[in-house]
Amino acid sequence: MEKDMQRAIMVVMMCSVACWGCSRTWHPQMLQGLPLAPGRYLTFYYQSPDFKAAQESYRLEDFALEKVSGVDKSLAARIFQEELVSALENNGLTLKAEGADCTLSGQVAQLYLRGPVLRLVSGKSSAALSVAGEIRRGPEVVFAFADQVQISLPINPRYPTSMEPELMVRQVLRRFAGNLLNEMLLPPPAPRTDSIQSDLPVDQGVLAEDG
Repeated sequence: MEKDMQRAIMVVMMCSVACWGCSRTWHPQMLQGLPLAPGRYLTFYYQSPDFKAAQESYRLEDFALEKVSGVDKSLAARIFQEELVSALENNGLTLKAEGADCTLSGQVAQLYLRGPVLRLVSGKSSAALSVAGEIRRGPEVVFAFADQVQISLPINPRYPTSMEPELMVRQVLRRFAGNLLNEMLLPPPAPRTDSIQSDLPVDQGVLAEDG
């Protein structure tokens, strides 16, 4: 009986992983037509030559959340806003409700938390995020991004199970916010003279395995 239960759990795990894999080729429609390139921190990004992130002020719009699994959508939206605001302010960027130079907006295409059965079998909690967005100065897109983040952390017995969704959502959104601010603020590497221009598709990203 115990072996049958273990087999059933393994089947559930395999099916869940397979279903997640089916949705991992991503097509952020809002960024189509932009000359995206692979980022050092973000999956893809575009930056206008005259965009200097540290010199601009920003109005942050609420990001739309499309597919959310394993956590309450309103909770995820609140945490997303908190982490993004914190990342912007901690890096010295100016946020304004009105009269800002630029508007930052976007869409969370998917936020996924591993279910409790998989968590108990693997001994880990995991979360995955697909997000895209843009920064506009008036009608002009001066920065655009697409990022896919996956994290996997050992279960922490110090926290009750009810707190794990919030902790995991905060961790994966914090990782994305760090990727975004690093890409925006750190100077690009010096171009290599022997580099070859890549013909990368502008609207696709593949989620990398992590842990």
